[in-house]
Amino acid sequence: MKKHRTFFMIVAFLTGLATAAWGQEMTEYEGRKLTPLVKQRTTFVESVPRIDLETYRLRIVGRVGRPLELRYDEVLAFPLESRVIDFHCVEGWGYQALWTGPKVADIIAEARPEANVKTVVFYAAGGTYSSALPLDYVRSKGIILASRINNVPLSPGRGFPFMVAAESKYGYKWVQWVERIELSEKDYFGFWEKRGYSNRADIRE
Repeated sequence: MKKHRTFFMIVAFLTGLATAAWGQEMTEYEGRKLTPLVKQRTTFVESVPRIDLETYRLRIVGRVGRPLELRYDEVLAFPLESRVIDFHCVEGWGYQALWTGPKVADIIAEARPEANVKTVVFYAAGGTYSSALPLDYVRSKGIILASRINNVPLSPGRGFPFMVAAESKYGYKWVQWVERIELSEKDYFGFWEKRGYSNRADIRE
């Protein structure tokens, strides 16, 4: 973990993140204003799960040639990317934040997806919530599995340890507390999609 932190701080300097101390909330990134954490809303359908990093594993399963179980630090050992992305809730509110984490595509590539995979399913700890995104979208958009928001580690109430930063999709696709990623050759309908929400979830500008 110490080696990883050193590596990230070097990358942070090169990308501009070094303008804020490690873990200090950022209010601006590359000239774009960020919504302060205290002004950001959040919502979820179940109680906040308790995550123990000693036993936590991110599992990559399904149509893969090499199922994976990754520790928290192993996930963060992948190259990290920071990007300002707008979050939009279907209820009409939203915010702009800086999201930092590895790309989902980089992680699942290590599991060697089968050729017929078309869907990436994300499951939250707790067993109630899930949602899915097309594999082509995950790859082409470089979707981030965020561990930080505005340069601050995700808190338990904000999806710790990992949250899907589903750029250009409504908030119900931004799965929090991710503990399992399943690759499938079929379409998948998650918690809200089974209740009539669009499975595409494209933001209507």
